Amino acid sequence: MSKIHLDGTKNTRDLGGFYPQNAVFVKEKELIRSDALSQLSAEDITKLKDELHLKTIFDFRGIDESNRHPDTKIEGVENISLPLIPPQDILEGITSKEESSQMSFTAKLRVLYQRGVKRAAYEVMKNNYTTLLSDKFSVSQMKKFLRYVIDDPNGGSILFHCAGGKDRTGVAAFILLSLLGVSEEEIIDDYMQTNNNVKAHNDAIINAAKREGDWIKAEILDATMNAHEEYIKAAVELSKSNGNDTVEYIKKTFDISEGDIVKLKKRLLG
Repeated sequence: MSKIHLDGTKNTRDLGGFYPQNAVFVKEKELIRSDALSQLSAEDITKLKDELHLKTIFDFRGIDESNRHPDTKIEGVENISLPLIPPQDILEGITSKEESSQMSFTAKLRVLYQRGVKRAAYEVMKNNYTTLLSDKFSVSQMKKFLRYVIDDPNGGSILFHCAGGKDRTGVAAFILLSLLGVSEEEIIDDYMQTNNNVKAHNDAIINAAKREGDWIKAEILDATMNAHEEYIKAAVELSKSNGNDTVEYIKKTFDISEGDIVKLKKRLLG
């Protein structure tokens, strides 16, 4: 779970390392989670290629997100666009169709607060996590990612990311680490490492909103920028619903066989 220091990212880390609770050692330089790669320096590219043996990047952002801030191209590395969130507006229905097309995500959340919905931003974020494990579109996209990691057609390390390296990336890490036998507590700990990596940056932005007296903006920023344990726990709880075991839920939902798990462990566990 060591942080990888890059000039152009804040939240890049290697999922490899020792997870003591179940005595699981995940090989290093195989699975890397990150925030967006739009500001990589030449030194970053060299590090990713030469030190980390990067061969494949999965970009979980939506098409519009990726177009606004495209990943830096790295020669010899395949970049696969694989949006995980359903293309429809996740806040559809709280405003009129005309308003919805013109309003930002933050503006739509403000509407919820103005309607008296307490902790609206946190509830929307929690819903995103369960969506990634249950929505037909999200599941079909995640299946493609998991199949790729299991089959490893390119060799080398695989980096997967979204915008902040927290939500979509966090759920993908939860699935992979669960399949590898890492404990729930250690998966949550890995998820919460995001806050250590982005604390100074996020605190500055949130505190600026507080100084302006805009508590709604400050709460929305905290909810969307920071990792909150309740988010990943919502994913965990869904995976255990109806008497399921987490791994069994993942196997059923994403069409993962016991043979796939054996193959994954053989390649990724030391």
